[in-house]
Amino acid sequence: MVTITDKAVAAVKDYLAKEKKQDYGLRIVAQDGCCSGMKYGFFLAERGNDDDTVIAHDGVNFYVDPNSGALLSGAKVDYMVGDHGEGFYIENPNELQQQAGGCG
Repeated sequence: MVTITDKAVAAVKDYLAKEKKQDYGLRIVAQDGCCSGMKYGFFLAERGNDDDTVIAHDGVNFYVDPNSGALLSGAKVDYMVGDHGEGFYIENPNELQQQAGGCG
């Protein structure tokens, strides 16, 4: 399904510790943006929903709803630090397939 890198897990763990929310996890949401590409969101979640896929990695839970899971199949979630700031980065092979199909 979705691969979460060690850097992404470490970033979430650090943030949860700073916010004193160690029991929380991270919800990953994907939406089809048609011609503008996919849109992604990351939200703290105290728990997952009954139909979520839960990806447990080094003590951190990541929650993915079924609709997002279909769009994120085979994707990799990473955390990057660069000249323009830092944040999560999603490498998603489904975006390339979507863009090749066009809109309309």
